[in-house]
Amino acid sequence: MWRGICFKVVKRQKIFSEAAAACREDGGTLAMPRDSDTSAFLTFLCRFDGHKCYCWIGLRRQHEGGRFEWLDGSALGDYKPWCRRKPDGHGDCAFYVANWYGTLRWKNRECDVKLPFLCQITPGM
Repeated sequence: MWRGICFKVVKRQKIFSEAAAACREDGGTLAMPRDSDTSAFLTFLCRFDGHKCYCWIGLRRQHEGGRFEWLDGSALGDYKPWCRRKPDGHGDCAFYVANWYGTLRWKNRECDVKLPFLCQITPGM
């Protein structure tokens, strides 16, 4: 639990839409790390779990050529730790990659690629 939200790493690899559906089945959504502290927690969580540090997050381009926004429809905001030269034209869904130093960066890729994913659930919702 971090800041009143429960997070879970799901190692089963799924395409973006299947990952989002799996999180909804548990009453949550794909994780939406909107600040550096939450990102640091998620990096710790994945490393503690012995996980390869890349996972789908709840960020996607809703319309071709459009801007990336969170799955709840909110704007991306000021926190945007994209890898250099990202996002590019190679996919509308976002995943994160944590390097060996614990720095978390986002990349975009095609939504039909299978990756592990992170869910978030707010207790009581």
